[in-house]
Amino acid sequence: MKPHMPLFKLEWSAYVQPGIVKTAASAYALLLALAVVFLQNSLAPEKLLSLGALIVCCLGTGFSLFPSLTIWENPFREWWLAMPHSRLELLRAKMSAAYAAQAIASFGLWTVSVLQILGSRTLFGTPLTHARGDELLGMSLAYLALFWACGFVFTTFGFLLLGFFRGRRQWLTVPYFCIVMLPFGMFPLLALSTDVAPQWFAADRVALYAGIGLLFGLLLKRATIRFVSRRGMADLARYRSGMKSSSERGDESVKLRFRSGASGGFRALYALERSRFRHFARLKTARAVRYALLALAAVAGVFAFGESETMFVLPVMILYFAGIGPLFMLAVMLQHDAGQRRLVWWLAMPYARRTLLFSRMLAVWVTLLRGSGLAFAAFALGAAARWAVSGWPSDSWSRDAATFAYLAFCCCAFSLLMTFVLAIGPFLYKNAWTSALFLPLYGGAGFLPTAINRWVLPAVAKEQGIGNSQWAATILAIAVCLPAAWGCFALGAKWLHLHLFQTQEAGRRAFWSRDGKTRSG
Repeated sequence: MKPHMPLFKLEWSAYVQPGIVKTAASAYALLLALAVVFLQNSLAPEKLLSLGALIVCCLGTGFSLFPSLTIWENPFREWWLAMPHSRLELLRAKMSAAYAAQAIASFGLWTVSVLQILGSRTLFGTPLTHARGDELLGMSLAYLALFWACGFVFTTFGFLLLGFFRGRRQWLTVPYFCIVMLPFGMFPLLALSTDVAPQWFAADRVALYAGIGLLFGLLLKRATIRFVSRRGMADLARYRSGMKSSSERGDESVKLRFRSGASGGFRALYALERSRFRHFARLKTARAVRYALLALAAVAGVFAFGESETMFVLPVMILYFAGIGPLFMLAVMLQHDAGQRRLVWWLAMPYARRTLLFSRMLAVWVTLLRGSGLAFAAFALGAAARWAVSGWPSDSWSRDAATFAYLAFCCCAFSLLMTFVLAIGPFLYKNAWTSALFLPLYGGAGFLPTAINRWVLPAVAKEQGIGNSQWAATILAIAVCLPAAWGCFALGAKWLHLHLFQTQEAGRRAFWSRDGKTRSG
């Protein structure tokens, strides 16, 4: 059944910003140039396209998960629900607009991937891209179908969250977020792997995967629309801002912690930012997810201990998540506050904008580092249990420990630098030309673990160990980059208010004003 076109046009207006075509085209062109220069011929075409499919899964989740999480506090929620249309039509229009936006973004990413393959074949001419033109064409078309299938499934899956906010259905969020995190966890595994069987990524297999994915996506879409329109939309209509669940009533510990630590100045700002994460961490579902992940980390420590090839896989994944997480969490939080009209209140506080932004960055980093520390502790506990039974499997434990310490330092240091660099995001909103840098900048940040693994800690360094010269060169590189990172942070803090012009409300106003001028003309 097709969506109601006026409703679809309303939802689509949230994705159409002024100059979006020019900005997207420039961003994809810049992303292609960066991919050709930095990736060159280091990845086989099948692996590159498979990584692109995982990125599409993450994009599809973002296109649906973000509105599913923010619609509860959206100031237009009651107006939207009061429209003279069935809840089924409202939901179908919102999902259709997300599908369209995801399909366009996926096609752009597929185009960049294919052009990167052709560019590396033309410029570098390696055996990795020796296939004939018809083989490359068939493989590219198969992966295009896979891109759309992955985006379709994960976009649908993101809207399923709307039905899990009330009652016992809240417990379904535990397996739900475990599934959502699968593409994020598989990305570093696939990017760092060297023994992937190529037959699993052949064109015929990929076409089969795409067909299965599309069929599953259609069934999932039907089930999601039925479930959310009956359960989730009813919960959304009953919800009132500030409403507490039964598990939250009477729990004032977060407020007491905030009051005890809020003596004024920067400490008060930091306590305010941390209170948001403390509140979320005390929810029953969040605690259940945390305990489940810690149990999995402990079990992984038991089984990974003794295998030299897999022993560092999970710790490295934890490091990568701790490093990449702050890069995107900060941007999402700022954009969410702008959409909920809280950013104006935050910017009106009697503090410098750099102080406001730094307090939020510090709260994000402390939260993720504490979570990573717990995961490391659980993994170490499982490994210690295995060690007590079978002993240490390798004689090079001191070299392995030094290598891991160096990797941890590099991940944290370079991720912290990248966090300051990406703080320039609001400044990039000034015009369409600088906005074109936004997507490549954040997209390139996702490849930070791969860059560390390739240039900072290659396989040779892992085998031979880390010397003093490598420590010195890394520290010197960080010191050289610090002034530029601080300049990006200062520029972003100065232009924080530009987030207010990137909300769905601002996009709809621009879209409808432009549409009205077109009609009158």
